[in-house]
Amino acid sequence: MLYWNPMTWFRWFGEFVQCWFLGLPWRDAPKAIPAVILSIILFTIGFIAFSDTAGWRSRLLNRQLQVSLEREDFPTAEIVVRRQLEADPTNSELIFRFALIREAQSFEDETKVLMRQLLNRRYLPAAKWLLEKEIHGKKFTDLEPEELDEAGQVLQLISEQEPEHIAIKRQSAEYLLVEQRIESAIPLLDELSVYDPMLGLQAAALARRIGDKSAAERYAMKNLDRIVEMKKDDPTNAYLSWS
Repeated sequence: MLYWNPMTWFRWFGEFVQCWFLGLPWRDAPKAIPAVILSIILFTIGFIAFSDTAGWRSRLLNRQLQVSLEREDFPTAEIVVRRQLEADPTNSELIFRFALIREAQSFEDETKVLMRQLLNRRYLPAAKWLLEKEIHGKKFTDLEPEELDEAGQVLQLISEQEPEHIAIKRQSAEYLLVEQRIESAIPLLDELSVYDPMLGLQAAALARRIGDKSAAERYAMKNLDRIVEMKKDDPTNAYLSWS
């Protein structure tokens, strides 16, 4: 029963530890101090070097990227961003930055693919890039169905995140009219009539077309009053004379 007694095991273990410590060459211990210190230093450096989340590493990569971009050294900038993406592959800002660097190296098709991926993630800068590069200067009526769908997605995202963007409201109204979504276009035209009352008259005409006569009269009266006031301020305005 001696071997089953826990206290016996504790006593044996204590004796073992005591004998082990007594058997250590403590007189030679100071000789091991440099090795211990070196081991601690190497461990610390290794831990920092292989930690992608270390603050100094992130700052170093950002600094390298900034310098390479200032020098227009896009191949080096690409290497830096690829390294950052290895640590954070789903970071939309990094992907957008990488796409711009690829664009600077004339990889237009790859850039478009990346920007469309970011658009699906609802990343606003990518939507603005697509608006500038793929939509501006084109008529909605000239776009292919896939291009028109993408234009609608771009305009919707920008409108949601920047609801006071007047140019986007105007483009959105044009897009909705091309898509024959008249009921959705009318409120936008009414909002824009504050800046251009002729758009308010267009809203009135569209409301009448879909059978909403009361709304048509309301839009018409409101904007005719605005046009009258604007004519008084600028009687030679040929644009207003059409009303």
